[in-house]
Amino acid sequence: MFNKLREQTSQFLITAIISLVIIGFMFTGYQSFQATPDTVAEVAGEKITYSEYRSALDRQIQYFSTQFGGKPLTNQQIEQFQLKQRTIDGLISQKLLKVLAEELKTPVSKQQIVKTIKDIPAFKNGEQFDVNRYKQLLAANRLTPPDFEDSVSSGLISDSVRSILTITSISKDLVDKVLKVKKNSKELDIVKINKNALKRKIVVSNKEIQSWLNEEANLKKVMEKFNQDKSFKYDKKEQLKARHILLTTTKDNDEAMLKKINEIKKSATTKNFTQLANKHTMDPSNQGKKGGSLNWFSRGRMVPEFENAAFSLKPGQISEPVKTSYGYHLIYVEDRKAAKLAKLDDHKNDIAKEFIQDSSDEKVEQLLESTKKDVMSLLDKNDSKKISALTKKNNAVKYSPAQRLNLYEKNSQLSSLTTTEVKDLFNSNTGSVKNFSTAIQETLVLVKGLKSDEKVTFETVQSELENSFLRRNTEVVLEKLREIYPPKVMTNRM
Repeated sequence: MFNKLREQTSQFLITAIISLVIIGFMFTGYQSFQATPDTVAEVAGEKITYSEYRSALDRQIQYFSTQFGGKPLTNQQIEQFQLKQRTIDGLISQKLLKVLAEELKTPVSKQQIVKTIKDIPAFKNGEQFDVNRYKQLLAANRLTPPDFEDSVSSGLISDSVRSILTITSISKDLVDKVLKVKKNSKELDIVKINKNALKRKIVVSNKEIQSWLNEEANLKKVMEKFNQDKSFKYDKKEQLKARHILLTTTKDNDEAMLKKINEIKKSATTKNFTQLANKHTMDPSNQGKKGGSLNWFSRGRMVPEFENAAFSLKPGQISEPVKTSYGYHLIYVEDRKAAKLAKLDDHKNDIAKEFIQDSSDEKVEQLLESTKKDVMSLLDKNDSKKISALTKKNNAVKYSPAQRLNLYEKNSQLSSLTTTEVKDLFNSNTGSVKNFSTAIQETLVLVKGLKSDEKVTFETVQSELENSFLRRNTEVVLEKLREIYPPKVMTNRM
């Protein structure tokens, strides 16, 4: 019901905006793509330079790096998270929003950009804008003033377009209806049993393993599995234990950071490296004064420049300054573990055990039923302490207490349930325990009764609906803009 309302109330707005853009397109025409050597992409006559792309990509890499404790991302991780594509897509969307703002006559002036920057509290010393503080904070975040001003401009453009895209009819009656549904929540305790993890709990004796391996066909299965998984699961790669000092760089401070890292190198020894790292490193993961420690890592974990330098060192050596996309590093290798190739005899029993567990359908079913019975009994008694204790002993069981469920939005812990199952669960009596089964897991739920969510207010629901309209309208408009102004991307320059 609410999705239909959203579609109907925003349809006229989107149609009108797209019509304006198409009219502008008819008069201005589409310019063919003529890339200059430093151009990575172009859309609607707006070029994305390599430096613009690289700066945005570095920020993406830095953000994702912080999610992994500040460790530098590998090329494999950059590909895995599709950071290059995310970056270019984001920049293209920014350019298209800029074009849209121009077509809708909502330009951003230089005065607006300056005022916005001067009003940011982080750049103030007391009540006054501090230009030195501004530059220092930007440098610490690997940004230059022009880069930051461009991002502020993009933000202001997005805000101006947002004010147009959110002009829609969100009535008080609609907000009240959604508010009523969202506040009318049921509290649930949810327990999930992973069937694959449960298989690993089946007890298999050494006698069973040897008997199973005595059959030639089974031994062949084990050998094939071992060879298939050997390189990434069983072989031990060469590893280093290292520390580093990182000085992050921008286009403006590269020369100064190189000079500083060389000065640090002159005084660095194996005895004082930890103290120097705590004093100088700009690595976010060194918070708490970890002495620049990277612990143990193997090849493929760090960016190539860092990795090549580190693996060329012997234990006890400190590198010359190494430049990566993060900045300048000094690397101190503390220890090294040689690579070790796995042998079938060391792993065949464990592999055989997994084959036996995977084929023990009857035992799995018995163990599943036994585990379900224990969990359902504890849920029925509302014994959260014993359920928590059970999850600590059995990693196949996950417990999520005090979850909320309403009929407006789906709880992520119930993502495996169908819409009908969610409705049936919501309408279940207080105190009832429900069981939902899929091929990979069992979901057991204790319905604890109605519980009004005090955090849900008229204002929060209104804001949520406006944001929902905005996201949908923006997606539709950007999709149409991409059709009108097809982006051209030089993938070989990314």
